[in-house]
Formats: sequence, structure tokens, C-alpha cells
Amino acid sequence: PVGKLHRWYKQILSDFEKKAYKDKVGQQHLREPVPRHQKEGKVRVKVPIFEAANLGPEMAIDEKYICGKYYTILMNRENGKIAMMANTLKTNDLEEICNRFGAKRFEVRRLTRDLSQAFGWLGRKVFMNAEQVGDKYHVLVHGFDAINSVRLLLKGQELTAQREAKN
Repeated sequence: PVGKLHRWYKQILSDFEKKAYKDKVGQQHLREPVPRHQKEGKVRVKVPIFEAANLGPEMAIDEKYICGKYYTILMNRENGKIAMMANTLKTNDLEEICNRFGAKRFEVRRLTRDLSQAFGWLGRKVFMNAEQVGDKYHVLVHGFDAINSVRLLLKGQELTAQREAKN
């Protein structure tokens, strides 16, 4: 069933089989610097998806672990389309890739991200007009961790008070 769904998506729903799409695949990869006698350098960072048309006013950026590799995904929150998917977590590489969006990146008004400093730095450097918002999952995780640490502190104090009361 999974194979059938994959074939159906690849051959019918997506433009993957069209020549125009096949010619675009791999164009946005980051490559090593090349000597003069070579046309292209070795691929340093794969960028399987890069669509400037999918940028919008509300974007989200996060990392995903897919088939043993980490990818950074930039997604339009309004329509769910992926604007960029890169096989790296390095902010310098991500900045270089995102700068290829050109002036279109200034249209982003809100960037939802996790609370990592790397994505904060990337958001300030690349999407300068965007307000940065922490995603609710990471905000809730930090809140629950803080509540749990206070709970454990109070529990320890109560146990100490009970021991001292027995003596």
C-alpha cells in the first residue's frame, strides 16, 4: 500500500515526472569551490526542495530527522507548502541557501521557530522584517520543565521537614 501511494503521488499528483521539474532538481545544492578545469564542484549540502513561490507572510522553520539524516525545512504556514528543504543544520549554509530567495524573503512577516539560538540568528539575518515567534510545542516543554523543577524542589523541602519533625 505504501509503494502504491508513493507511485501515485510521484506519477500523478506531483510534477516529478515532467522534464521541466527534473531539470530543476539539484540546481540549488551547495557545492564545494571548484578548480578552474572543472565545471562543478562536489555537492556539499543537498537542497532537494527550493521553491521561492512557496514563501509567504507566515513561515515556519524546524529541523526533521528523515532516514538517518537531519534536514532543515522552511514551510509556509498558510498553505502547508515547503519553500526550502536542506540537508544541513549549519546556520552559515542555511543563510547562503535562504539568501537565494532574493527580495521575496522580505515579504515574510512572521517566522515560527523552535527556541534554539541558531534559528533565532538565522531569522534575524535572513528574514529581517519577520517577527519571530517560538512554536507552542517548545514553549510548553520549557514551561513544563520549569514547573517540574519547582515541584521537585518543594517535594525535597517537604521530605526534609518531615524527617526533621520525626527526630
